[in-house]
Amino acid sequence: HEDMELTNFTYDGTDWTPETPVYWENLGDGKSEDITLRAMYQRADALNKEQMPEVFLTEITTKRYEPIELRFNLAPAKVVVELTSDSEDYNETFTPEELKDATMLLPSYISAYEIKNGIFAGGTTTGNINLVGGQALIVPQKKSGTLATITLNGNKYTVTQEEEQEFLAGRVYTITVNLL
Repeated sequence: HEDMELTNFTYDGTDWTPETPVYWENLGDGKSEDITLRAMYQRADALNKEQMPEVFLTEITTKRYEPIELRFNLAPAKVVVELTSDSEDYNETFTPEELKDATMLLPSYISAYEIKNGIFAGGTTTGNINLVGGQALIVPQKKSGTLATITLNGNKYTVTQEEEQEFLAGRVYTITVNLL
């Protein structure tokens, strides 16, 4: 745990909380020199039911009794949609207050995933992902067509891209939309 407290572990599918430090002798079959360790840390819950939580994963294969360093990587990709309204004609623009009332979603994105024994696997089930505060944590994936939809004052705006966009784990992708 980041605060150096003992925390829950999973070993052979069984959850346990150690009462003493974890020793190499407790891990693996006790005979093999090589051992693979996986760890998961969830820093924050999902912003809503369609999104992923802020999950970090790591995996290392090392020799028994060697020191280890766990380097965690963010499992989801992050998408941020920023709204602006900039035009030389003032009558074409929305005010900042109006932009705050916009609802935004990522349509038909892969939303299913599984983390089993520290291994992440993206699913194939798709659905709409509502953005919270203009952002979403999503399953890493490739997407083309409609990347985002914005609804404002009863009007629907779409952001499309014909080329396939790859959303990689641990990266932040910003979509800036100028609404007029």
